Amino acid sequence: MNDIRGLLADQYAADARQRLSDRRNDEAHLRRIDAIDLPHATDTAFADLTCLVTKARFLADSPLLQITDVRWNSLSRTAAIEYRELMGDHPVVPTKTMTSGSNDLETDSLYLRDSEHNLHPLRPFLIGRDCPTCRTWSTFHVDKVPGSTAVTLKSLEHGHILEDDGPQSVTAFKSVGLL
Repeated sequence: MNDIRGLLADQYAADARQRLSDRRNDEAHLRRIDAIDLPHATDTAFADLTCLVTKARFLADSPLLQITDVRWNSLSRTAAIEYRELMGDHPVVPTKTMTSGSNDLETDSLYLRDSEHNLHPLRPFLIGRDCPTCRTWSTFHVDKVPGSTAVTLKSLEHGHILEDDGPQSVTAFKSVGLL
């Protein structure tokens, strides 16, 4: 996905991201900005945020898909894919279908579809599943890594916490360097 590579490779965006991260960490560790410096710091943070939002605008046009079924046809070398396009805020999402020349898609995983209709897996960084707290389907991201064999996930929709998603997830998190 050239758009994401471009976003991550852009030095101005990388600098803006680092300044915002540093500012957030300073605030979290009670290293607050003096009131006299606040107007300039606010302007700088707003400019950095505007830069990142502008550079990442393409993501608004890249739908998030939950693959619900994949059937590979070895004769035609195509996969029949059933998916839910997760757009908007309604919990009922119709199932759609498409075909792909790839047979490495995972059922129940989340994917980002780019402008060229290529699918990019988001697991283990984003995981879609039923929330054990409210019993609704939710999107979880890594919130904390409290140890070398556990991960705490947090729902994007309502902030509920999901402790360690089991040995399969631990293996996935280790493979991408989160554990």
